[in-house]
Amino acid sequence: MKLEQFNNLVNEITEKSINLRELIEKGARVALKHFEAHNDTRYIATLVNACVDAKVARSSTLKEYIKAHANVTFKARQNGSGFEVKKKGKGNAQVTMPTETEFWYDFDGQDVAKPDTEFEKLLQAAISKAEKAQENGTFKRNTGTDKRIAACKSMLAQYKDVA
Repeated sequence: MKLEQFNNLVNEITEKSINLRELIEKGARVALKHFEAHNDTRYIATLVNACVDAKVARSSTLKEYIKAHANVTFKARQNGSGFEVKKKGKGNAQVTMPTETEFWYDFDGQDVAKPDTEFEKLLQAAISKAEKAQENGTFKRNTGTDKRIAACKSMLAQYKDVA
């Protein structure tokens, strides 16, 4: 293959990959809108599993992008053929649509704010785990750990007062 032919091949690959990324982005937005309107995760599952089956996109990045914008969870199927998608929590679908400058292929999840309830749940879980370990005698008690637990309880109380 001559260099010119090779360069043409590379250009074609680049064009097709850009088109594919745009199609997946469009599919993700349609799937999010469908989930919001119908509380139905089928579109999300179909999109992610198509990307897994075709091996054309990083499904982990796409899944994180979708989870950052909708209250869904992904669970790998036992037979290894993709993922099951379920609505997370009770009630209706909660979706925040991506901005016009936010795309799944650039998504790293670092700048996505977690809902305040996530912080409260994590703090409460840490307190409960420490208290249970203290009761069972599997947690080494000392002044430092007692102070940390008290500080966490105080922080949780303040957080609940503000919220």
